[in-house]
Amino acid sequence: MSGIYSTKTPELSTLGDVDINLSTIANNDVLQYNSTTGQWDNGTIDLTPVLFTVYKSANSTTSNPVINWTTPEFNIGGGGWDGAGTYTVGLTGYYDINFQAQIQTNTPNTRANFISIRVNGTVVSSANNFMLNVTSGAEYLNMVVSKLLYLNINDAITTSATINQSGVINNSHLKIIRVSP
Repeated sequence: MSGIYSTKTPELSTLGDVDINLSTIANNDVLQYNSTTGQWDNGTIDLTPVLFTVYKSANSTTSNPVINWTTPEFNIGGGGWDGAGTYTVGLTGYYDINFQAQIQTNTPNTRANFISIRVNGTVVSSANNFMLNVTSGAEYLNMVVSKLLYLNINDAITTSATINQSGVINNSHLKIIRVSP
């Protein structure tokens, strides 16, 4: 048996392995293993979907790196939106957060551009890019940053962008999806 590994999962062999609370039993309950008691308990799984998307088409300058978004396209699932730049988590769980920004610059030279996702003010995911020797006319750079995070109720999500040397954010998009409880 060299090289073969097995793990033992908790078995449901008799009704003595189950502790069902009859006063709370409901449709769509599931059995969940409780490692503290060593028994299977009835419970629920919160599968409430969360989808939040917001889009900004107007230009943003470098003077304020936190992006002030427009009205959300979708806000399903109870998260809070302050109307400016902060999304507050309404349900604990795993979230897929995706932030895209199109940066436009017109000046030849070296430029450093930085975008980020922040949770409670702390950068949790970021991307940077250097544009060298832009010739003439407008040059466009599409930047994307995404992160899968476990978030708690009232965590605050913001995005920021720092565009150096006469650049603007031409278009940007933020998408937040709760992928599991």
